[in-house]
Amino acid sequence: MKSLTCFSTFVPLLFAIYLTSRIFEAPPFQVENISKAIKDGSSKELALHLDAAVEIKLGDIRGDYSKSQAELVMRDFFKKYPALDFIILQRGESSEHIHYIIGTYRSASDSFKVLVKTRAKADNLLKIYALEFTKEK
Repeated sequence: MKSLTCFSTFVPLLFAIYLTSRIFEAPPFQVENISKAIKDGSSKELALHLDAAVEIKLGDIRGDYSKSQAELVMRDFFKKYPALDFIILQRGESSEHIHYIIGTYRSASDSFKVLVKTRAKADNLLKIYALEFTKEK
């Protein structure tokens, strides 16, 4: 009888741990949608994935922007450096549940290393809170 009590306590605990781990798992389509927005050079599509406040670093220029300001900053960047390609080199999740994408963005004139940091919100959707484009030499 004692082993049955342990089992009935242990199984719900395992199930709760499993559900909690699934909450923080980013659906792959979100990463693909973010990647596609960058690859297409679409600030409008990228804005769908921006958090309310976004830190953007474009070379030596760094700033904190509202979602609408960040969309304008990225629109200007994509106009100046129209997208030819964006390739994901690595993606993952840190122990703090920060999802990241590392890639290479190519325009006709330059290439940039890209770092996108996202975190899952209550609805389990990833929202970008930091974008970094560093020109390659």
